[in-house]
Amino acid sequence: MAESVVDIWNLALSAAGGRGGITSETDKGREVDLCRMHFPQVRDVIMKASSWPCSSAYALLALTATRGTASWTVNDPAPEWTYAYAEPSDMLAPRYLTSYGRFTRSRFRGTSHIMCNEPQAILHYSARETDVANWDTGLKQAVIYGLAAAITYPLSGKFSAARDNRELATEAIMLSRTEIANESDEQYKALPQWIAARGYEQRPTQTPFFWPYETFSVLGLTNASS
Repeated sequence: MAESVVDIWNLALSAAGGRGGITSETDKGREVDLCRMHFPQVRDVIMKASSWPCSSAYALLALTATRGTASWTVNDPAPEWTYAYAEPSDMLAPRYLTSYGRFTRSRFRGTSHIMCNEPQAILHYSARETDVANWDTGLKQAVIYGLAAAITYPLSGKFSAARDNRELATEAIMLSRTEIANESDEQYKALPQWIAARGYEQRPTQTPFFWPYETFSVLGLTNASS
């Protein structure tokens, strides 16, 4: 299975009907150019689409500002929140605070922040993992087909083949969501989307907060249904 970015690119090109044979990320040619252009976005979108174990991370958030008792000013956290925390530099998507309290993301002092009412907030999030050798098998499979979906039409002009690769990427993500949920021993009381995918139907007894995100959709292939 793929152990490097070049492996991912060659397997994606195979799925996209390309010639492949890339030996380095710095090779020249249209196939390499397409992979180099689309790969970072495909990787990040798919890594955000599920709570992959290889990119699972925790951080004690760095406090930027605290709301006082005086009237709100632009130097305070957003009006309904007490604390503003800087986001981890490698964060792709927040998942939940370990307190399961509510939070939001908001621009503050020029950068994106986590706003919440939790002192000393600890965030579980999905980090950007760039070392392919550390990736879960399902993630590799999803990125291969996701990249293939992005480059198939530019290479071949075949919308149907691009659509097929998109569907294979989505299938790999949904299967991995279910497997990850079934492998987890955490006792969820409110269900994020990747847990609900397993068909769990027990009524939640409380409402801990999980960051919402939309169902996975591959990268600008809206015309692939044509």
